[in-house]
Amino acid sequence: MGFSTSTCTDFVEVLASKAPVPGGGGASALVGAVGTALGNMVGSLTVGKKKYADVEEEMWELKGKCDQLQKDFLRLIERDAEVFEPLSKAYGMPKETEEEILEALKPNYIDGLSLLGGEPFEPENQEVLVKLLRKVKERYPEKNIWCYSGYLFDEELKKESRARCEYTDEMLSMLDVLVDGRFEEDKKNITLLFRGSENQRLIDVKKSLEQDKVVEWKPAIKRGL
Repeated sequence: MGFSTSTCTDFVEVLASKAPVPGGGGASALVGAVGTALGNMVGSLTVGKKKYADVEEEMWELKGKCDQLQKDFLRLIERDAEVFEPLSKAYGMPKETEEEILEALKPNYIDGLSLLGGEPFEPENQEVLVKLLRKVKERYPEKNIWCYSGYLFDEELKKESRARCEYTDEMLSMLDVLVDGRFEEDKKNITLLFRGSENQRLIDVKKSLEQDKVVEWKPAIKRGL
């Protein structure tokens, strides 16, 4: 889609428009790329100077990590757009668009579907999304489904709350990973994987349901400084 190679002006103008992508995920990834680039700049200004000779080896190592993180963040700008655009068609989805969404998930490079933007666990959204998720699971059982929600898994989605309705348990059963909790600005941490603030959790939903407790999801490969 080319958002990672857009000019700053073009990216910001599209972000401010009604276009479904880029969205918050892509914008966050861009901020992460800029942050690591600034860290790399400090490293570039440090290596090769006599007064920093005792830390030069460490700085080269950190610069290498920043290089990789910067590439990862730029890749995630495109990845966010790839997975969110099909979902943007789902809310209030008329039946004739279901097949378009399912077809958009068909390519092998699409790992799965991410539910984010608005609040997927609002009862009126659950009713629509459950119908879609059933078809996604039926057609693509190997693809994963992530969901971002401001509601807490153990305190609101599993207990009586305004979020719970007749579709909640079924919707949870079809998720692989839930990122729960509202984004909190004072707990913002751009080094976190797949979340914006330290209060948010990456929950392995299937294991959590099986064990009747919150089980943290962990990536197969650990990245970061």
